[in-house]
Amino acid sequence: MTTDSPGDWRDLNRQLNAEQIEEIEASELDDELRLSWARRLATSNLLQARFADVPAPTECAEEPWPWEDNEDGRYGRLFSVSSRIVIPGADGMTGAVGVGGQQFSDGTVQRWVETSGPMIDAMTADQARDVAAALLAAADELDRLNKQD
Repeated sequence: MTTDSPGDWRDLNRQLNAEQIEEIEASELDDELRLSWARRLATSNLLQARFADVPAPTECAEEPWPWEDNEDGRYGRLFSVSSRIVIPGADGMTGAVGVGGQQFSDGTVQRWVETSGPMIDAMTADQARDVAAALLAAADELDRLNKQD
């Protein structure tokens, strides 16, 4: 049975793992939302199985994110290469600069410098220098990785 035809989420049980079934059963969602959730999980499970033999990029700092349909005819998964904390915030939030990317199902990768956190709002001069240094280091790392391809 495909993920497009079931009328009840339980019709997808064979395409879901035990943990997923348990989560759906424990949810307080109505049947329509449960079916939608089960379809998304089943589709994701099929994608993970389909591309299980594609090795992660060698520069991955951790396990890549799950495979997803990019809705452009290609499949991909995000990955992280590095992250540098540049502004520890008093509120527990931190600003970080790093290198990440996306791997496509044919094995090709696209990498970029990425930022996260509240670092762009207002900075002291020292914080601005730290951010600038982290951005330059990430740009150098990105250049090095792209030259290896």
